[in-house]
Amino acid sequence: MEFKTASELIRYLDIPRPTLYRRAKKLDISLTKGTYTEDELEALKQPLPNRPDTNQDKVDVSALQQQLTTLRETVETQKQQLDVKDKQIEQANQATLAAQILQKDVQNRLDEINNRLEITMEQVQKPKQGFWARLFG
Repeated sequence: MEFKTASELIRYLDIPRPTLYRRAKKLDISLTKGTYTEDELEALKQPLPNRPDTNQDKVDVSALQQQLTTLRETVETQKQQLDVKDKQIEQANQATLAAQILQKDVQNRLDEINNRLEITMEQVQKPKQGFWARLFG
């Protein structure tokens, strides 16, 4: 038979448009040719066979839900571990900062002591001047 448009074919077959396209794709029938054999029309009228083994799909869904639950638990555990590691890193950063401050303080004290030592050494190394040299000196 010959149909000028897909709408004519849909009315003839009395099926929804998406169903027509789905069946035509599944049966490898081109909808652009316009002329169809009786076998093609009969095949398009008939519903596609149900998917076999729907119980297997239910089992698969159940297994997938269990896997999803396991993965969610794993993600939650890893989030907790990350939180612990973040706290440890923060503590390490604080300890490092405290050590740097202490090191700078110690270095400042050493510098001050070295300055005093240099001044003292200069005073010790100066020859002592006598009374008159210091007075008129």
